Amino acid sequence: MATFPTTPMTGKNSKVQVTFGDGPLITLQAMTEQTTYEYRGDYIPNSNDTSVVYLLGTGMTMINMRPAHQPRVDINGILQGLDVTPSTANDTVEASAGVIEVDGAAVIISADTTVAISRPAASKWAWNLISVDEAAGTFTVTKGTDTANSAVTSLLTTYSDAAGAKPCIPEDELLVAAIKVYSNAAGVIDPQYIVYDDREFGGLDYFLLPNVGGVKLPQALVKIHAAAIAGPGAARYVKFTGRYLDGLFATIGTAKEWGLTPSTSDTEEETFAGGYGETSISGWSFSIEQLAADRKMVDNAFKRQGYCGVRLLYANGYGYQFVGTSAPTLKSSVGAMNPISISGKCLDWPVEYTG
Repeated sequence: MATFPTTPMTGKNSKVQVTFGDGPLITLQAMTEQTTYEYRGDYIPNSNDTSVVYLLGTGMTMINMRPAHQPRVDINGILQGLDVTPSTANDTVEASAGVIEVDGAAVIISADTTVAISRPAASKWAWNLISVDEAAGTFTVTKGTDTANSAVTSLLTTYSDAAGAKPCIPEDELLVAAIKVYSNAAGVIDPQYIVYDDREFGGLDYFLLPNVGGVKLPQALVKIHAAAIAGPGAARYVKFTGRYLDGLFATIGTAKEWGLTPSTSDTEEETFAGGYGETSISGWSFSIEQLAADRKMVDNAFKRQGYCGVRLLYANGYGYQFVGTSAPTLKSSVGAMNPISISGKCLDWPVEYTG
């Protein structure tokens, strides 16, 4: 494993590697949740963002961001409707029609006026979770374990098979609502006990991490599914569709000189807390010098809108890897070799490459 150069050396034998195609296509690939992760120097988790990063995994770390092959992340969820109200019939609720998102497509769900709930034992409380099946479009009721006493406050907000806890729902269903149900005597459901906590909405935001093959969510998904990805109490699937550039790297033989430069942004607004402005790194740019004897960067500009993966390596093999956009300047001078000067932007923070 190559390490950062620790002894003085020249740039002789340094290397530049770039990708030369758009890469393989993967469709609806389930990503792996990261319970801990370090990104841009910030360590996840903290109090607000445990388990918000998902990765594709080994061999799929460089996401192709070219607009013609724009990547997509799908997280199934409810888009509209599916309201739950008590029915006039005992032990029954009504679910209105609605729309859910399944693998990027909108699916219409029909109303159901006869969703039957299950009651606990006498003088006990239990949760009934109403969910909708993503494939069949039908409603399902999952009953939790009865509480140990007759107080509604003994119901828990956590998900497990413990007494009073909310039960986990099947992995291919979406949580619509939860209902607190008391005792075994038949009766009309009290509307005050229908709650929408943890309802699984669709259309969630996400932030792509193209240099690590990942995605970052604004907040963690609730772990309420009985068999998804990691077993009991797992979150919804986060699915990736797009192309990755791993395996397409080739060396530009005449490129020996490169540069990687962080750019900064300044915030000079007046503050009452201390009066200081703020300066931080807001992005990275790179440059490459090569002879006009290799078409890789030229082809990326003409055929792929400048989008490519880049590795900038020291002579010992240590370097930096990223997805970026590049623009070559082609020159021809009398009495000199024909050069190509390339400059570009990194689409995300560069990743250290160790071989």
